[in-house]
Amino acid sequence: HDLVLHQLKCCGVFEVVRISRAGYPTRMTHQQFAERYGFLLSHSVAPQNPLSISVAVLQQFSIPPEMYQVGYTKLFLRTGQVASLENAKNRMFHGALRIQRNFRGLHTRREYHTLKKGATALQSFVRGEKARFRFDSLSKRWRAAVLIQKYTRRRLAATMFTDQPKKYCCSTVCDAWVPG
Repeated sequence: HDLVLHQLKCCGVFEVVRISRAGYPTRMTHQQFAERYGFLLSHSVAPQNPLSISVAVLQQFSIPPEMYQVGYTKLFLRTGQVASLENAKNRMFHGALRIQRNFRGLHTRREYHTLKKGATALQSFVRGEKARFRFDSLSKRWRAAVLIQKYTRRRLAATMFTDQPKKYCCSTVCDAWVPG
């Protein structure tokens, strides 16, 4: 019995029980506390040690000194103090998520508009090429039709000319005819 009692004293179990009885159920090392809540500080304390970060966080959130105890390696908090720090942490995370969401949405909208503009330019180019090809085709067909009409009219005129009787001018020596 005495040996077990001596071991419990040496390991600090009695101190932990005494602190728990005093109403400090939450225990964290300063390193854990600084890693978990250090980003909540409004000013940068990066080069400082975890103990000063822990104290700065507690002071920034106006947690009264009777609601926590600072040890050499651990920080002891009364009931409800972690909940307020977790609420602040969650608000900070939700704010960061909202900023990220808005930024991603803006980035995606810009990318969409860029792609839409590129697609519109590509469609415009393709439509222009199709219209130029069609115009070229119609132009060739029109020139061919005009050429066919020209040769047809010439052939008709030549046929009409050869089918008409020849009229001679007043002199019999002249073989020129006069259209009648």
